[in-house]
Amino acid sequence: MIKIFKGDDSPLIKLALADGFDYSNASVEVNYQGAKRVFENVTNGDIISFTFSREETAPMILGVWPVKISIRQGDRFVTLTNTKVKIAVTDTADEVFEGEPIGVDIRCGLFGIEGLPERFTDNDVQSKLNEIIRRLGGKVED
Repeated sequence: MIKIFKGDDSPLIKLALADGFDYSNASVEVNYQGAKRVFENVTNGDIISFTFSREETAPMILGVWPVKISIRQGDRFVTLTNTKVKIAVTDTADEVFEGEPIGVDIRCGLFGIEGLPERFTDNDVQSKLNEIIRRLGGKVED
């Protein structure tokens, strides 16, 4: 896990974008404790890199917190909810280090699936899939 020092410039942070998603005309927005970066013209497997300035890290809360990642493609916008991307903020300089690229699974949710009406939510589809599994004799853990 990447650790950054509160009140100092961060080490390089690298996020590896998953294959299997059509990034055509999409932008990736990364937000961590109010510090935001937007990346355009990304493709499958790209590694996006950035740092936070000392001004951005100064107000950050100590501890391990998730990074909010969103995809914008035209007028469609989705925030990834099941990403496990986290960064730690510390006040101990010896703990700071740059980590390996963190994998970002963009394939989650319904975003980018053709043929589903906009009104379908992840919960709608999950409920229907659970119903189908039960009717076929399977068991669904809630």
